[in-house]
Amino acid sequence: MRVGYHQLCVIVGKRIFWSTLIVRPLRGAPHRFSRDWRAFSVQAPIFSLHSQRSWGAGDVEDLDEFARLVANQGATVVSTLPLLSSFGPYDFEASPYRPVSRRFWNDRWIALDQVEFLSHSFAAQQLMNDTYSLAHRATWSKGGHVDGAAAFAAKRQVIQAWAATQTEFMALYESGLRSYVTEHPEVNDYARFRAASERFGRNFREWPSTAKSGLLRWNDVDPTLVRYHLFAQWIIDGQMTELAQRLAQRGQTLQLDIPIGVHPDGYDVWKNPSEYVSSMSLGAPADDLTTDGQTWGAPPLHPARIREGAHQQFRDALRCHMRVAGVVRIDHVMGLQRLFWVPDGASARDGLYVKMPFQELLAIVAIEALRFGCDVVGEDLGTVDGDLRDAMAHEGLRRTYVAQFAIGHDALEPVPVGAVASFGTHDTATFLGWWSEGDIDERVAVGHLSEDGAVRARENRRDDRERLVRVLGLGVNVQPEHVLDAVHASLADSPAGLVMVQIEDLLKVPVGVNLPGTFDERPNWSQQTPLSLEEMASTRVLAETLTPLRERRGFAAGGHGMPGVSDVTRFSSEDLHLFNEGRHFRLHHHLGCHPMIADGVEGCYFAVWAPNAERVAVVGDFNEWDAGPHALLPRENSGIWEGFVPGAVAGQAYKYRIRSRLGGGEVDKADPVGRLFEVPSNTASKIWSSHYEWRDEQWLGRRQDYVARNRPVSVYEVHLGSWRRVPEEGNRALSYREMAEQLPAYCVEMGFTHVQFLPVMEHPFYGSWGYQTTGYFAPTSRNGTPDDFKYLVDELHAHDVGVLLDWVPSHFPSDAHALGLFDGTHLYEHADVRQRVHPDWQSWTFNYSRNEVRSFLISSACFWLEEYHVDGLRVDAVASMLYLDYSRGPGQWVPNRFGGREDLDAISFLRQCNDAVTSAFPGALMVAEESTSWPRVTQVTSDGGLGFTFKWDMGWMHDTLDYLSRDAIHRKYHQNELTFRAIYAGHERFMLPLSHDEVVHGKGSLLSKMAGDAWQEFANLRLLLGYQFGLPGKKLLFMGAEFAQRSEWDHEKSLDWHLRDFPAHEGVRRWTQRCNELYRSEVSLHLDDSGGQDFSWLSCDDAEQSILIWRRGEGNEELVMVANFTPVPRDEYQIPVSSSSSWMVLANSDDPEYGGSGYPTNLRGATPGAEPEETVVRMSLPPLSFVVLQRKN
Repeated sequence: MRVGYHQLCVIVGKRIFWSTLIVRPLRGAPHRFSRDWRAFSVQAPIFSLHSQRSWGAGDVEDLDEFARLVANQGATVVSTLPLLSSFGPYDFEASPYRPVSRRFWNDRWIALDQVEFLSHSFAAQQLMNDTYSLAHRATWSKGGHVDGAAAFAAKRQVIQAWAATQTEFMALYESGLRSYVTEHPEVNDYARFRAASERFGRNFREWPSTAKSGLLRWNDVDPTLVRYHLFAQWIIDGQMTELAQRLAQRGQTLQLDIPIGVHPDGYDVWKNPSEYVSSMSLGAPADDLTTDGQTWGAPPLHPARIREGAHQQFRDALRCHMRVAGVVRIDHVMGLQRLFWVPDGASARDGLYVKMPFQELLAIVAIEALRFGCDVVGEDLGTVDGDLRDAMAHEGLRRTYVAQFAIGHDALEPVPVGAVASFGTHDTATFLGWWSEGDIDERVAVGHLSEDGAVRARENRRDDRERLVRVLGLGVNVQPEHVLDAVHASLADSPAGLVMVQIEDLLKVPVGVNLPGTFDERPNWSQQTPLSLEEMASTRVLAETLTPLRERRGFAAGGHGMPGVSDVTRFSSEDLHLFNEGRHFRLHHHLGCHPMIADGVEGCYFAVWAPNAERVAVVGDFNEWDAGPHALLPRENSGIWEGFVPGAVAGQAYKYRIRSRLGGGEVDKADPVGRLFEVPSNTASKIWSSHYEWRDEQWLGRRQDYVARNRPVSVYEVHLGSWRRVPEEGNRALSYREMAEQLPAYCVEMGFTHVQFLPVMEHPFYGSWGYQTTGYFAPTSRNGTPDDFKYLVDELHAHDVGVLLDWVPSHFPSDAHALGLFDGTHLYEHADVRQRVHPDWQSWTFNYSRNEVRSFLISSACFWLEEYHVDGLRVDAVASMLYLDYSRGPGQWVPNRFGGREDLDAISFLRQCNDAVTSAFPGALMVAEESTSWPRVTQVTSDGGLGFTFKWDMGWMHDTLDYLSRDAIHRKYHQNELTFRAIYAGHERFMLPLSHDEVVHGKGSLLSKMAGDAWQEFANLRLLLGYQFGLPGKKLLFMGAEFAQRSEWDHEKSLDWHLRDFPAHEGVRRWTQRCNELYRSEVSLHLDDSGGQDFSWLSCDDAEQSILIWRRGEGNEELVMVANFTPVPRDEYQIPVSSSSSWMVLANSDDPEYGGSGYPTNLRGATPGAEPEETVVRMSLPPLSFVVLQRKN
């Protein structure tokens, strides 16, 4: 039998029995949108919207305008609260969740200026323009709330003035109206019911006997009122249909709520009284938000009686909504399985659950969703039976996920696949109210919460806030708007099908539109947005607040264009061969966008790798984003699409519009080899042509002979956006050129040899610091143009400062506009989720086994050294590349072909990349952030190594910081944390980092990590810096540590440069300067750090006094390092030395110049020690000090 509803007739003798058969799909209806749909929605209650043209509250036209505004930000779905009919304007009730009927729309939402008939009615026009002028309509809004009754009454008066002049002839013969009544015959009964309720009163149980039983005689009702309600339903139904059509034309759809109940005095109950239990009310048991439970004042459906009617009311309600909405949300979906009944006049504590015909109702949902091609969401919050959720999964109903109820200790609870996820709902606190605890204040004010309960609620809320900030990886002093952005980013990166955000959160509204369980205690369902639609359109508030969602889930719009693509190519046969073999390391000369003149025509050549595309076109400013005119052509079987676009010029934005041969819709992708991008949050690539003239020929000439292992390498790690800012101009970051005016001179002043920038490659999410790279060939446009960045590099070179860049070939974000699913397939990334999704960052990992991906990444590495003259790369997260099971549990990773955990393809890629860079650019550095004991990281590849120049010594950093965070009295038990490094220090060429990773995410600054009182903190930090510079290994220090930044690093703020005005901070800066000076001038401190002659312990076993002594260098170059890790001075301490020469103090961290105590060292001449052939010098060791001794010449 076909899916649907069938009548079964059974004849037994003279008796005839009828029954309805429901034939449902074998499984739930296919989603209108796929299970892995990735979209976002903005929810706006229609009454909250307002504009210059609307009447107090919003209307259908306002909802359409709002949809247009959020469409510009990539919102696929526009959500609103129920739009169903309500009582009013007389005896007005604002709640959208107790409708008069679940089958008719609310005439309150009619857009008057869109009703053509009204323009021909003098009476209507006089009311619209004179009686209810713009000034008069403004009086309906007070204190951020709309007087819904007054606004509704005025709107009704206008329509009624027109309807009263219409004859029965129009009602019978106007084609549009006649068609509507034919399709919805029950509207006649509805119109008569509404007219009767206005004559006899709302409570139909007190009407004349025939009327209250569902039969209305012709003289029971005023025909003009009947005509009004008939016309009003025709108008609003037409406007809803047109709204759905306009949304579809923009690639959008509407999400509507179907309430669980109806008004006890409404049409549905009057028409079908036997199907409702009028002595009961729907409600909910007690929970965390409503300690006494809830009573909603809506009569429950009788589970047996609705079966007798074949669930016709429910079927009609679904059809009413699914005609116009692509997504339908079933309020309180547990009502399909069981309803909570509360006796009239009783408390919710006296309620109980009543089972419903669950399978039949689910079958109806499946049938109607299939018929209308509609997605169905079940609101399954609160206490929900597990069987219900299993059934929802089987039927394809999307679940509901609310983040404020899902804050775990270490992470947000997982979002169910395909769910609708949001921070809150219309019934919960807004984000700002939640953050500020305003919702708790309100619950106390209305008597829902006692003072004692409020205290507990605030304690819980503080815990929730702290946990939320922690699980999102944010700083302790983060602003709430940044937390909300991070929440939305987290939800956007989750497997949710739809991420929904409330308009109240976007506009920072502290109070929700509704407080469950209240009626007259507060103004529910009347709150207006603080900005009108015109103000939203003229500001960037939506663009800014929707950034995390737009970047991750927004859709791209189209346009109209101009002609012409020629057959120009930049690929030779050899280029194609090398590319497909994974040995082409200059792809930036070929792929991407290249301005040029072809056949005398100025334009641009475009080329992109998309082997699984069915069609690729270039869309952009030059063709009004129309994919028609500029389709690219495939180049042989290489997977490359290419073509020439005349008239495309520098500065214009563009993307590739790709349709996969595997099906699915078209997607707009940024250029993987793009040289410039729009300033985020915009995501298009931009045409760029460089005109920069370099001035660093001498530097590059010297670099070819540079042997880093024998030279001082002291790296200053810098984040471009927060090193310095311009408070006079909105606290903006410095531009590249402004940075060039300050940073090089500062590095020279401080003695650093190199600057290492956190990733400058384009990245959509600023809060990722660049580690979520989408533009592997483009410096971020936040700070200027590519030529501006070249100027910065050039200036650093002019000051003899080298430039290193953080580079991230380990993972990339799955943003829709970027590399992920580039041609509809997993092109750059692994297809297997166990290999693709990085569990730590939820980003995607590159597929290093694919030759073209290797060519792409190695070309990126070479590009920065060739095009931007940088001097090396620090390769991020190497450990995550080397191990297949990195951060993965059993069953979550795929072994290699030998059954091991090593990623053989990544190992091969790293070796190939390091060889390509170091051979093409002699003197360049390749530095590995590798946190494990993987062997031979810095050995040459021909000897089985990975080929890096240096490896970060992460173990030293963590051990040392752990040690110095301990109170000095306990350090004697942990001396091995300092001495252990000597066991492995010669195994690799190390760089000792004190990096950005140690001063974020609640870890505090280096200064705040140090144990002891304020003086000891500074002394410990000076000791740490001296210890770092005194050990073998190159050096790296994150910005701010050089002057003892007190607060944790915040990428949204400048360093606290004013601290240099304080002696203690200035002392640390001078000490850092002195350490760099020693490091550069004393060859024993930097000559071949990994050599055995370079280092040996002179005394490492005095754990009781926490003292370490070691030597660096030999002969006349020898230095002796003495570190006292306690605040206790040690007088007459014996220092073993290698000869009886005279010794002097070369540097002392306790010197008053550096903020020290000035404790005298009292260094004496060398004398024989207690052991044969031992020579010692005696001296006083200042508290928490690092002292360098040198032979006197």
